[in-house]
Amino acid sequence: MEKFKKRRIIFIPIISVVLILMGVLLQETELKFVSYLIFYAAITSFLVLFFDIKWLRIPILIVTAPFLLIIFFFRVLTPFFTWIVSQFFAISIILFLTIKIPEFFDYNLAVATKSYLALTLIAIVLTQFGNRIFVFWNSFYESNKIYQSIGIQIYNQKRTRFIIFVCYFLLLILTTFYNLSESQFFEIARIDYAVLQSFATYIAFDRILSIYDASKIKYEFKSICKEYMKVIKIELGIKETVDKKEVA
Repeated sequence: MEKFKKRRIIFIPIISVVLILMGVLLQETELKFVSYLIFYAAITSFLVLFFDIKWLRIPILIVTAPFLLIIFFFRVLTPFFTWIVSQFFAISIILFLTIKIPEFFDYNLAVATKSYLALTLIAIVLTQFGNRIFVFWNSFYESNKIYQSIGIQIYNQKRTRFIIFVCYFLLLILTTFYNLSESQFFEIARIDYAVLQSFATYIAFDRILSIYDASKIKYEFKSICKEYMKVIKIELGIKETVDKKEVA
């Protein structure tokens, strides 16, 4: 505890001075308004040194109240921001692979084809693996693990599925309206057709999963596998007995 206090006494003034210098440099630029925020951050960080003095606590809390509210606001929204970042991480990988894999094999795809593949893969991956991506992303940040459970409860792949359907729905309305008006919503040709086919593919995929979950197919598959395992064990048992007889 004493070491922490000594380090705080050393580092906080240094941080405050650095922030003030940054604010002074920004005073002569177009980002002058940012310099005032930096000056405020320097003052609040410096006042932390005097928080142990009882009669100064209330004035310090009053001065630093906006800063504390901002920190509290961002901490409350940490699950939301983390979920968004983790999903964009997955989207960026899908976009990169969609563009680079055909180039690696010297196969040129049209922009509409790339758009179709990217939209379809993004919709499928986020709605099927969104929660796992969120957990994987949090594994790199120990401080965010406490928000993992509430994050999955509030922002999960089921809600992502709903958002994707809403986005497809709005895009279909806009593209259909423009097509009927004999104009294009997208500047690149056939992108609207790519969106339509992507939505149709995603609906088919979603229906397959819902029918699979609602039917007894997966349970029948499990029971069939169990029956096959029994047969294999019996076959192995017979072979073992035959081998024993031959040895005898």
